[in-house]
Amino acid sequence: MGGERKPGTQSIERAVCLLKALSTRHRAGWQLADLAAQCGLKKSTAHRILNSLSRERLVSRHVIDGHYLPGPLLFELGLALPGLGNFQREARERLEEFARRTGGVASLYLRSGDDTVCAIRLGDSPVTGLSSRPAGSRTPMALSTGGTAILIALPLEESRAVIARNFATLAHLGAKRLDDFRRVIKRSPAEGLCVNAGVAMPGINIFGMAVLDAGGRPFASVSLAGTPKTFPAARLAEFRKWLDREARALGECAARALGDA
Repeated sequence: MGGERKPGTQSIERAVCLLKALSTRHRAGWQLADLAAQCGLKKSTAHRILNSLSRERLVSRHVIDGHYLPGPLLFELGLALPGLGNFQREARERLEEFARRTGGVASLYLRSGDDTVCAIRLGDSPVTGLSSRPAGSRTPMALSTGGTAILIALPLEESRAVIARNFATLAHLGAKRLDDFRRVIKRSPAEGLCVNAGVAMPGINIFGMAVLDAGGRPFASVSLAGTPKTFPAARLAEFRKWLDREARALGECAARALGDA
């Protein structure tokens, strides 16, 4: 991060990093050593911060294995944002119908800094991998179809900066894996939506499109996924039309729920 930190800023940034990491494993939780390593912290530093967050109920511990988990205060604080809750409820109704009508798995992603958070995932699929990232999961934008759909709708310089930061933290995946995602990102603008044919998960085709706010900026995305047999790339024009309709409708839902219209 550029610029000189003000007093106390580093502690806040470290606490936020820990909370974000906790949200990526909100079911299984984290061991202290793994969580500290994920955030680039010493175990003693992570332990001290986690103890403070636990006292404030922002972090909890699993009763059986002691793994660290998100705490209930996070949910309680979220209640202070009823507009987002209203948007999620309206979006869920739309995506339930969308998944039923298409026979695919429909998802809504929200942008969260350089990441996306899966807000909704609905629909049945014979492919087990589609349930591996349930609602609530957090993923770097460049590593998900929903995130890439948002990236290609951002101004070019902003998009490039996010991609660079994402890839800098994903070196552990290896050059080949990252090259696969680079190709998805490079191909998507020409298609007018993100097209991920088996890169995110083998045997799954995923198509995503950004959802724009009242000011025309991407703040979310909608995706549709299924097997190549059900959703072949040859039907791309049809899927683009479907997703464009849903993305526009979700943007209108957000405007109503958040008071922009």
